[in-house]
Amino acid sequence: MERVSLINEFEQEKQKILNSYFSDLTSLLKKNLDQNELEHFFKELSFSLNDIEQQTVRFTFQQYLDFLVRSNKKLSLPGLGLRLGAMKTVRNFGIYGYALMSSENYTQFTEIANKIFDTIYESLSISHCIENDQLVITYNAQSPLSQELYIILMEQVVTCGISLMQTQLPENIDWSECILKCNYPAPAYNNDYVHYFLGEILFDQPFMQLCVPASWLSLRLNTGNPFIFSLCENKVETILNSIKTKNSISNQLKHILLTSNFNQLPTVENIADQLHMSDRNLRIHLSKQGTSYREILNEVRNELACRYLKESSLSIQQISFSLGYGHVQNFYRAFLKNNQITPEKFRQQLWLNDNYCEQP
Repeated sequence: MERVSLINEFEQEKQKILNSYFSDLTSLLKKNLDQNELEHFFKELSFSLNDIEQQTVRFTFQQYLDFLVRSNKKLSLPGLGLRLGAMKTVRNFGIYGYALMSSENYTQFTEIANKIFDTIYESLSISHCIENDQLVITYNAQSPLSQELYIILMEQVVTCGISLMQTQLPENIDWSECILKCNYPAPAYNNDYVHYFLGEILFDQPFMQLCVPASWLSLRLNTGNPFIFSLCENKVETILNSIKTKNSISNQLKHILLTSNFNQLPTVENIADQLHMSDRNLRIHLSKQGTSYREILNEVRNELACRYLKESSLSIQQISFSLGYGHVQNFYRAFLKNNQITPEKFRQQLWLNDNYCEQP
């Protein structure tokens, strides 16, 4: 039961961060488009401006990528990724943000920043190593991306990281010792990079890397608080360990299913398209992880069924329908097989346990 609750909490924290990304991009659209252009632009999307402003829908990272590409074409703003990254503050990152603010040193800060990265950027990975007295942060694409989208994302993640670092690191830090290495040709607006990064900037490099002095790892940060950091870090670790949020294909598939309409479930082919791979490769990846689309679908349905029985007043029939079961008997059989108890008895036990705990 605790695992179901933590999965829900992970999704809520992830959604908070994603909402901030959608909001930042929407702010730029509002500043650069008139009302008619803005309305026409959103008519072509699968969600509305109101959905973003009121946060009434669950967004996915793939939706953000699509939104980013369409917005870039509409706005034609040089350095869109740079602008978006610089808009980020620690307040945009929920429980992770509190952990960042309370980090005592740059080592702790980096560890939390990596968790934020792994939570949001499903198409990218990040790694660290020490080379020649420098901490080298390397960014890699985990799945094929267009050159246009790749550059925007890399600009965004690097500038976001720098923006967060600047707010937490001591003010007398010498950024001239740092190097930004970009594994793409210098864009036409490459002079804009100096407004966001004060160190050396190199293009056409073998890897996308941010290099800072390794001595920074021991730097004390401006708002460090060991007690608050301990609380936040423990909470973050509990959530992440529960859902195993390494960017495996199976967990990306699980996230897609968790945010899907179960009466219009995406096919294996649909999901493969979202993950930028063929359906054959998707099946191979899942097989290597000892699972399959059907097994993950069953797991997600069962997790949601337990959550609905625990946290809602929906009837068994309503829960069955919301999870895409054609007949309530099929839901009964699946739930009994997964939990060795019927849905009614499961809910009844929860009710008895709650009332027992409330006794004086």
